[in-house]
Amino acid sequence: MLKTTSHKKCSFIRKKQTLIFIALFLNVILFIYFAFIQSALPTDDKNGLKYPEKIGKKFIIEEITIIIREFEDFENSLEDDIKHYHQIFGQKIDILIIVDKKPYPPLKLNLTENVKLMSLAFDLNIPSGSENIIAYIRTNTVLFVSDGCRIASLSNFKLVLQKFTFQNRVRAYAIQTGSAKLSCPGIQIDMKRWTVKIEDFKWIEGLCDFIDGDQAILMKTDDLKKLASPFTRPVQKSLYFQFALKKWKSLVYDKQVFLPRQGLQDSMSQYQHKHLEKSRLETTYKKFGMHEIIYNRNKHNYIGCTRDTERCFGSVVNDVPDYIYLNKWTPPCCLKAIRETALHVFQTLEKNSVRYWLEGGSLLGAARNGDIIPWDYDVDIGIYQNDIPKCKEILKAKEQQYVDDGGFLWEKGIEGDFFRVHYSDINRNHVDIFPFYSKKGIMTKNTWFKTHPQDTEFPEHYLKPLITIPFIGRNVSAPNHIKDFLELKFGKGVIENPKYPNSKPVY
Repeated sequence: MLKTTSHKKCSFIRKKQTLIFIALFLNVILFIYFAFIQSALPTDDKNGLKYPEKIGKKFIIEEITIIIREFEDFENSLEDDIKHYHQIFGQKIDILIIVDKKPYPPLKLNLTENVKLMSLAFDLNIPSGSENIIAYIRTNTVLFVSDGCRIASLSNFKLVLQKFTFQNRVRAYAIQTGSAKLSCPGIQIDMKRWTVKIEDFKWIEGLCDFIDGDQAILMKTDDLKKLASPFTRPVQKSLYFQFALKKWKSLVYDKQVFLPRQGLQDSMSQYQHKHLEKSRLETTYKKFGMHEIIYNRNKHNYIGCTRDTERCFGSVVNDVPDYIYLNKWTPPCCLKAIRETALHVFQTLEKNSVRYWLEGGSLLGAARNGDIIPWDYDVDIGIYQNDIPKCKEILKAKEQQYVDDGGFLWEKGIEGDFFRVHYSDINRNHVDIFPFYSKKGIMTKNTWFKTHPQDTEFPEHYLKPLITIPFIGRNVSAPNHIKDFLELKFGKGVIENPKYPNSKPVY
């Protein structure tokens, strides 16, 4: 009986040991299996980016197309650029050299199936333009580089490519190619106001709206296809303008990938390049509808019309300028011209002791914020008709067009009994001067506009006395009891409740 009990106990222990051994063996097998699976999956870095452990030249060739857009016809190193990328990546790497038109004299390049020179210029014989060029891109990713870029570290290049390729956090990586570090100024684009604001700001998690400096840009081909103008020069700025409009973020990659790029060597070429870059940037601003560039809130640069060019919009029909139909407000360069014209007219009238006051929408803008209403296209002024003989400019304008010493054109309005002062004989941004006279204590005039419902008679007591109000940077004459005057013209609450433009007459 004792032997039987002992035998059963030993058998139980052996079974238990066997089960423990099997469990340990299965655990080892599972550990090896999951370790293998984990090694095959993308790994995560501290920024949450996922990428394979290793990539080779084959992956690079299949993944990226190198785009060279920034170079000058008169001095470049494109031939050496191509040799360099072939030496680093092999002959099968896709390289696109994009030009506005085919250079003359022709560039001496060894063009192949993988190296192409493509023009944006219209050509009846072949498809052309951005869409046609993008159709040639066979890879998922593109790398924009300038002429003269040289890769310093292939391992760092592989690292940046794998980090970018296997992430969805940002739309582009900026990689330094010059000697100076890249900066990340803030940018705000207000297309309604035709305005770009660029200013320094504190980086947030390393993400940028706009990156400044000599750089290569790595981005997805699918994103490139979504841009309205992907190859406009200067490429770096034009890309970031379009990124900002789409609220896309970019990232500065801080490891060295490229050697500091050597610029143009010839002094004349450097001068010519600097001039061309300035011209290209202004052309891009105009193309993108950006007419006022504000740097750090105080430096304003106006792009668009000048005294020697026509204004940015055509003749106004039914009191609605064409830009209103484009869901935009008055171009800043035009507002600048109107302000300068108005200041000149105020000074002229005051010098000649002509009694004047702000009228209509101009007075409304002054009451609201001391400036022209953002979507208005002129300034309206009322004067006493019997003061006209005091002003030689108006007297001359009654007879024929007159350009004064300041270059402003005075003329009699063709639509009725009023006078118009233009910014110049070419640029027709203007100020209208309406002569009023008193009739039994009511101020009236000889010309009325049906499209201006606010164009009405009013009691003369609003002009006795005239007061002043801040407007476009100075004090100007205005009716007394301005709120009552404006509500008589426009209706109750007009100052506090602006009617924003859609495509109908507004104020």
